[in-house]
Order: sequence, then C-alpha cells, then structure tokens
Amino acid sequence: MLGHSLERELAKTHAIWVPKAKTQWLNQKSAIESLRQDCVEFFEKVGQREWSIAWCAGRSIVGSTESEIAREAELINAVFEAIGDFRPRDIHGKMFFASSAGGIYAGTSNLVINEDSTPSPISTYGLGKLAHEEIFKKHSRQLKIGCLIGRITNLYGPGQNLTKSQGLISQLCKSNLTKRPLNIFVPLQTARNYLYVDDAAAMIAEFMDQDDDMCIKIFAAPQSVTVATIIRTSYEVFKRRPLISLGVNERTSLQPLKLHFKSNVRTEIDQRRFKSLSSGMAKTLESLAGSSNR
Repeated sequence: MLGHSLERELAKTHAIWVPKAKTQWLNQKSAIESLRQDCVEFFEKVGQREWSIAWCAGRSIVGSTESEIAREAELINAVFEAIGDFRPRDIHGKMFFASSAGGIYAGTSNLVINEDSTPSPISTYGLGKLAHEEIFKKHSRQLKIGCLIGRITNLYGPGQNLTKSQGLISQLCKSNLTKRPLNIFVPLQTARNYLYVDDAAAMIAEFMDQDDDMCIKIFAAPQSVTVATIIRTSYEVFKRRPLISLGVNERTSLQPLKLHFKSNVRTEIDQRRFKSLSSGMAKTLESLAGSSNR
C-alpha cells in the first residue's frame, strides 16, 4: 500500500525505476536472488547520478513470530549487501525505512509521544521493527549513505493487504461490502493515530529530499481517534450500521489503550491539509468496491 502510493508521489518530481519482475516474497531464497538482481539493474540505470531507495516492504504485523521478523531482517541485509557490491562509488545515495510508531512506542508512558520519547516495544513486532532500524543505521554508516527512518502511525487507505489481520478501517469497509461481521478485539476507547496513505506518501517524499546523514521522524495525522469514533464515522459513510462483534484474543494485551503522537523533527513537513477520516474511509470503500467488481 505505502510503496505504491509513495511511488506515485515521487514520480511527480523524480525518475522512478521499475523492476522487470515482481519479487516472490513468500519464497525467501527467490526473494533474496530477485532483490540482488534488482540492485544490479537499478544501479546500471542510475549510472553516476544520485539515488535513493525506499524500503516499504514489511510484511510483519503485531503477533508476528520471531522467525517471520528474522526473515525480513535477512532480506534487508541482502539488499544492503547488494548495494555495497553494485552502487556507484563516490556518488551520494540514501535509504528510507518505513518503520512503525505504534510498534516502537507501544509501552511508552508519555501522554504525547515524540522522537525524544524512549522506544518501548511490548511485542515481537515492535522489537523487530527496532532491530530492523538498527540494521539500516549500521549498514548506512558502513556504506556512508544517508539513512532516513520514518516511524509511521496506523496507515489506512486503498491498496491495504486485507489478508493480514490488521487495518481496522479497511476491514470495516470490507465487512460492509461482504455483509460479514467484523470481530474487534480491543476496547472501544482504544485511541490510535490513523494516517491516510497518500498523506503519508506526500510527507515521506518531502522527507526523502532532506540531506541528513541520519534522521528519524514520526509521521502522524494531527490527532488520534478512538475505535468508537471510527465506528460512528463508518455509519455515516456506509449509510447503515456496521456489522461488528467485540471480544478478546491473545493479541489484545499487546495493544495499548491510547497512543498520541506529535513529531518535533522536520515539523515543516507536517504543515499540510490532511484528508479527513470520513473522506479517507469513503475513498477506501470506493477502492474496495471497485476491486470486487473486477
């Protein structure tokens, strides 16, 4: 989802390289070979120009296992190894990593979380994201390339992978279209910062134009909203009551009740008009309806 949106945004002002074949992410050996070949072809195309790569390929979610996190780390390491082998020497390059604000700061007690807050992951997922950030930092220092890390709040919008058990807004839209009840396993007062994917992409594109050697920034909408607010908004958008059931499962304890974010890094990037929750939900519903009619 984020990768496609960021590609569209960057294409407005930058040349975009597109690989010849899709990476087979579920086959680890094939994925590593594919990513290495992609780096070869990418740097052949780059020549002696400055370059940047955005890693938005994370497949892990809250509840992912240590082995799933480790497989993702192996892929990241493989990309950096290929960059070290094939990048043009003495040409400036930078890497962007899409990390998770919720995963990194899930156990943080601050009323409002910013980049000065101490990371406090409470799940394997959050620990994994923090470990992946360290991989980016380490390799970027060794290769002397820029390292930009975006700790992103809850993304939603067209293109979300609905096979993964995440994305409350997208799952609500899917439930409305399929007429199947959605199980919600957190309290209605649970508050999160929901960021529409195109808003996130526009912010990240601006962030990637920075010349920092190393920079970490939180990407968040101006305010958090509760699950109850999302359900009420869905009623307004769908024009009917959403089909939901409430319960608990093994991942409920890994979800903190409230997370509020406000970045204090590169704050000029945050000065923009964000898509409203109702408008973003309507766009998500429209996209899903279009996909189901194909």
